[in-house]
Amino acid sequence: MKSAPGEATTDSGKLGGDAGANTAAGPAERGGGSVPEVAASRVVRSDLAVAGMSCAACAGRVTEALTALDGVDEARVNFAAGRAAVWHRPAVAVADLRDAVTGAGYEAPEAADAEEVQQR
Repeated sequence: MKSAPGEATTDSGKLGGDAGANTAAGPAERGGGSVPEVAASRVVRSDLAVAGMSCAACAGRVTEALTALDGVDEARVNFAAGRAAVWHRPAVAVADLRDAVTGAGYEAPEAADAEEVQQR
C-alpha cells in the first residue's frame, strides 16, 4: 500500500530513503539489533510521516521524543525521507506517537487509517 505525502502508513513496504535501511522487517529480522521482548506482549510497527526535519539532529530529537513514551521499544527516523518507523505495544495509540512528534516541534500529519502490521 502506497501512501500519499504526509500520511502515516502501516504498510509492509519500504519506507524509502537509505536503501535497505528502512524495511517492514523489524531490526531483529534484519540482523541489526533487537527489539526488547516482553513476555506475553506483542510489538506492532507504525510508520509515520514527519514534516519539518532538516538534519540528522532533527531526526534525533524526534527519535528521543518517540522513545520517551512508555510502551515504545524503538524508533527509527529518516529525516531525508521524512519518515519514522516505531515499534511499540498495541496500547500506545498512533495519536500518542503523533503527539510526541508534535511536542518535539515537528509535524506528523494524520493518515486515513492506521492498523497493526507486524506482530512479534
